[in-house]
Amino acid sequence: MALTRQQIEGIRDFQVVPVEVPGYGPICIRSWDGRARDIYDTKLMQQSRDVQRGDRTFSELHDLRGLTATLLALSICDEAGGLLFDAERPADLKLLDSRGLTFAQTLRTEIRKLNKLEPGAVEDAEKKSDA
Repeated sequence: MALTRQQIEGIRDFQVVPVEVPGYGPICIRSWDGRARDIYDTKLMQQSRDVQRGDRTFSELHDLRGLTATLLALSICDEAGGLLFDAERPADLKLLDSRGLTFAQTLRTEIRKLNKLEPGAVEDAEKKSDA
């Protein structure tokens, strides 16, 4: 029997993972929902442009300012999974941009793993599920 809307709403289908950040201690991150992925993908698309080289067109990224802050805002959460920052609020992005490089790199690495944003991550997950 198929799930009802109420049953689907009652399922917690995201992960919350604590990450030890040097100089800060544990900070929780969560896996993304569809809205978070859309915001991130839109930000990427806004920062890319098509470039013509001969008879081929390539998509090229430019001006990636704010991309890491967006990634962090979409992921940093409390222990229950509630987001602590708003990726569409400039003041939150400015605050996250002002944090040190260790903070950003440590969290960014773990967020990319958790949300399968690393090259080949989706294929690796599919292989593991087939095994």
